Parts: sequence; structure tokens; C-alpha cells
Amino acid sequence: MGEAKRRRQAARSSAPSPSAPAGWRPGGRPSEILDHRLAAVAAGRLLPEQSVPCNGCTACCHQRIDIDPTFEPVDEMKRHLDVTSDERGLCLRRRDDGGCVHLGPEGCTVHQYRPLACRVYDCRIYALGTGGQPVSVSPGHKSPAWQFEIRSERDAEIRDAYLLGAAPWMGRSEDLDTALRRIMMDFQHHVAIARALYDKIDRQRLSPAEKQQLYRAELRRLFRLAKRRSLTMADVGC
Repeated sequence: MGEAKRRRQAARSSAPSPSAPAGWRPGGRPSEILDHRLAAVAAGRLLPEQSVPCNGCTACCHQRIDIDPTFEPVDEMKRHLDVTSDERGLCLRRRDDGGCVHLGPEGCTVHQYRPLACRVYDCRIYALGTGGQPVSVSPGHKSPAWQFEIRSERDAEIRDAYLLGAAPWMGRSEDLDTALRRIMMDFQHHVAIARALYDKIDRQRLSPAEKQQLYRAELRRLFRLAKRRSLTMADVGC
């Protein structure tokens, strides 16, 4: 990376921490988590299978796990999985405590045959909107706290666009999937907002540290606005 580009990046991204804070798990780079999913959606393909460093966390195994007969061989799955149905369609049977019947002491007991919903699920995508803070993914169960690595302008762009998109949903009771759909609908708009703010500050005659401090302060201001209403380019003040 050239020196000029390094200075530009310093305005909006911070060097990745060598290790996650106590109790937090390394979550990887936002671009690695999200960009391949965005590409799949744009191309009309199924979401790609995720490789999440769960490290024993089973919070997502305590929510409803749907089976989609459009994309999954239901008869074949029924030979390996305990499939039931209700007014919403097919799903895996759950225990009285809400956990999947296939959840054992060491995790999933049918990992090889798990449904598509399990294969594409990634709680880190929800946590991008909270800065990595734990998210309630099922009643009484939260995701881990994730420490994301910001190594590029694209990583910072995703982080900031997600934060702005999540602002209206903070403290509200809507389910995670409803909030995530809205965040994704507005994602490119908030990317444009973050880029405009970045470019505005980059034009100022400040040191990289001063640019970074100003950028974070301005992003917090936009976050507070986004909690009340939709953002516009006029809010950036370009």
C-alpha cells in the first residue's frame, strides 16, 4: 500500500487488535463476512455456506430452524432429521426448552445433514450492526461478542454502513430478521453516506490521527440522527 493510501485509510479505520478484548472472540473481517453474501444476492444465487468460529456456542440452535422444500430434498432429510410442520411450514422439531432436538452436549449431532438454514446462518452479520456486541438470537440466548478486524477501507465501509443502518432498530422490539432486511435494503445508501463523510474529512489539512478522531465524532453524530430519521447527503454537510 502506498503512503498516500495509507494516510487516507487512517481517517476511518483503526489498526486491527492483535487479540480480542477479554470475553470477545475474533470475528474476522467484515468484507470477508459480507461481500460474498452480497454477491450471491445480486446474482440471485443461494446464500453461501458459512464457516463461523462458534467455539461451543449453540445460541442459534435454540431458535426455529426452517426447512425450505424449494431448495432442499425433504424426503431425504426426513431420513436423517426429525422434521415436523406447523402453520409456518416445515422445520426441525424442538425440545421443551426451545433447543433443537438434534443438539447434544457437544453440539450438533447431525451436522452432516443439517438444513440450509443452519449452513448459511452467521450471527456475526447481526453483530455488525452493534459494533460486535452480543445480540439476542433466540429467547434467553445471545451471540458471542465479536471483535472485527478493520484492515481496509472496505472493511471500515461495511462497519460504518451497518452501524448507521442499525441505528433505528436499537432498543426496539422487532425481530432480528426484520431489522436485518431493512439494514440490507438501505446498505448501499449508508455506504454512500459513509464515503461522503470520509471524503469530506480527507480533504481537510489534518494529521491522520486528527482525521480519525473527527471521522468517529461525525459518525456518532450521524448515528444519533439515523435513530430518528433517514439520513441524506445534506446531513454530511459536503
